[in-house]
Formats: sequence, structure tokens, C-alpha cells
Amino acid sequence: INEMINSENSALQKIQQSHPLLNTLALTAVNMKLALYERLRAQISGLNIIMAVLEFQENTGSLPVNLGDLQNAGLLQKIPVDPFSDRPMKYKRLSADFTVYSYGVDFNDNGGRSRAFDEFMLIEQNGDIVMWPIKK
Repeated sequence: INEMINSENSALQKIQQSHPLLNTLALTAVNMKLALYERLRAQISGLNIIMAVLEFQENTGSLPVNLGDLQNAGLLQKIPVDPFSDRPMKYKRLSADFTVYSYGVDFNDNGGRSRAFDEFMLIEQNGDIVMWPIKK
């Protein structure tokens, strides 16, 4: 991406030089693509955590207290990192259930609450990317 943005011969550089509006649209498109890529990475990490939690629950009869329990049980080799916070993915044990989420594109921990869904950009705005529990 850095090469694409900084190369003098790149299509993005040509767009930047030709017209300010096209420049804005091109940068918006690159930003959307990056956000979607990071969202996919977060969802894959979340899915790995969910599968490990469910296996832990099946093996022990209870939910893990934290992600370290999954690692100690050999169900996760390493604790997945949230691409939006550069911290471990969020896992919270609730009374009878659990939640798994990523900070999302607003880069804030909203306590596992997803907010408005932007159908055009296919991402949550101002909220977390919640993988579990699944919305009905």
C-alpha cells in the first residue's frame, strides 16, 4: 500500500495530480478496502476464539474466565490481536453466555455494543464488531 501511494507512476499518484475530487474518491476507496480487510481479520480471530470457548465449555462444563484460560488449555496457541486496537481481542464472560468483539473502525471499546451499520461501506460505524452473541 505504501508503494502504491508513494510511487510516482502509480495510478493513485496520477489521480492525485489530475483532479482533487478524484483524489478524495481514490483515497476513500483505499480506506474502505483497508477497513474491510481489517474487519475480515478481526472476524477470523473472533471465530477462532468462539470455537475455542465452545470447546472449553464442552470439555469443562463452564466458560473460561479469560482468553488466557483458552491458551492454558491448549485451545489457542496465542491470543489473537484485534487489528483495530493492537490489543488482544475482547472476550467477556457473562452470567450464562459470553461476548467476543473487536474495537471496530472507530478504534474505541464500546463495551461490545455494535451500533449503526453502514450498508454502503459494509462496516459498523461508531461501534464494535460483535461476533458473539449472534444477532437473531
